[in-house]
Amino acid sequence: MKIIVAKTAGFCNGVRYALEMTLEAIRNKKADECICTLGPLIHNHQVLAMLKERGVEEIQSPDEATGKIVVIRAHGVPPGVRKELYRKAHRVINATCKRVARVQAVIKQYARKGYSTIIVGDENHAEVIGLKGYAEGRGIVIQNVNDLEKIPQGCSKVLLVAQTTQNEKTFAGIVEAFRRKFPGGVVKHTICGATRERQEEVRKLAGIVEAMVIVGGYHSGNTIRLAEVARSTGIPTYHVETEKDLNMKEMSRYKTVGVSAGASTPQWLIHNVVQALRQLDDS
Repeated sequence: MKIIVAKTAGFCNGVRYALEMTLEAIRNKKADECICTLGPLIHNHQVLAMLKERGVEEIQSPDEATGKIVVIRAHGVPPGVRKELYRKAHRVINATCKRVARVQAVIKQYARKGYSTIIVGDENHAEVIGLKGYAEGRGIVIQNVNDLEKIPQGCSKVLLVAQTTQNEKTFAGIVEAFRRKFPGGVVKHTICGATRERQEEVRKLAGIVEAMVIVGGYHSGNTIRLAEVARSTGIPTYHVETEKDLNMKEMSRYKTVGVSAGASTPQWLIHNVVQALRQLDDS
C-alpha cells in the first residue's frame, strides 16, 4: 500500500500556541497552585487525557475559577465570561488563537457602529459562542444559504463573518447570496489560512488516491469539515480518532491511501495511524 500524508496534517499554530502556554504553566506552577481550562482546551480527547494526567482540571463556569490559574481555550470565550474569569481567578492565561481574536475584534468594531453580525458556523461550537458574545446582542448564526434567506431584508448595517474553520466553498456560496440580499453589507473573509490550505490539499490529494483517512476528534469541527471536503470529491473517506478506529479489512482493499488530520491532532496520533496502515503490507 502506498500512503501519502498531507503536508498540512496536524496542529495549526493556534492549537500549538494554546498547548505550549498550558504546558509552560504546568512547568512553572507552584506546588499549591491548580491549573484548569474553561471547557476543553482543544477538541482532541487524547491530548486532553495527557493534560489531565499532568494535573490540569477542566471547569465549566467562571464560578469554579476562584483561586485557580485558568487557561482560556484556543476557541476563545465571550467578553462577559472573560471579564468574570479575570475577576475570580488567581491568574488568567489567555490562549485564544490569534486568528480567532482578530475575528472577535472585527465583530466588536462593527457592533460599536450599530451593525448586526451574521456568523457562518456551528451555533453550539465554543468559537462561535465566543464570537457571538462580541456582537452586543445582534449576532445571528447560520450554516447555509437557506438560513440566510430566513433573515429579514430590512437590516441596513450587516456584517458577515465565518467561524475560522468553516468550509471555504460553503462560505463562498453564502457570500454570493449575502451580497445579493444585502448589497450594502460588509463581508470579512475570516476563515483561517491554515484551514483553507488544509482543505485545498485534501481536495488535491483525493484526486490521486483511492481513499482518504482523516485523523482527529469526532467532536472537532475542523476535522469534521475536512472529512466533508474529502467526501465531496466522491472518494471513500474514513474519519478516525486513533489507529484503533481503522477497519483494517476495509482498508486492505486499497493500494493508495491519503492521510490528513485536523488542526487539533498531534503528530503521534497521525504516526500511529500511518504505521497501522503500513502493517497491511506485512500481513
